[in-house]
Amino acid sequence: MEFLTDGELGLEIIEDPPPLQTTNGTTALLRFYFAPYSFPDPASIARREWLYGRHYIRGGISASVGAPGRAKSTTVLSEIMSMAVGRDLLTGESLPAGPLSAAYLNGEGTQDELDPTSFLRKL
Repeated sequence: MEFLTDGELGLEIIEDPPPLQTTNGTTALLRFYFAPYSFPDPASIARREWLYGRHYIRGGISASVGAPGRAKSTTVLSEIMSMAVGRDLLTGESLPAGPLSAAYLNGEGTQDELDPTSFLRKL
């Protein structure tokens, strides 16, 4: 057996674990061990690297959630374009992180809705 343990999270991954009998007669291959949380030294916590205002942090994933028709897609698209050119397109100010690689994943609209020429055809 090989063990990979993360003491802070209390996770243990066991390769080829022995089957664990459950109460209903089935076998389970995952086991979770919960450990008490140990607070890190505050001096060891890295400062967040904000990429655009206080909306996006380097190494993180962000989502804009809200009621329909509240300009979420428009806002996020302008922010993504700003990050790609390294300049806030609304204020003209340079972004501290400079030009960035950014991706936009839309979970609600179709490509036709996102296409600027589609918008113009609907006018």
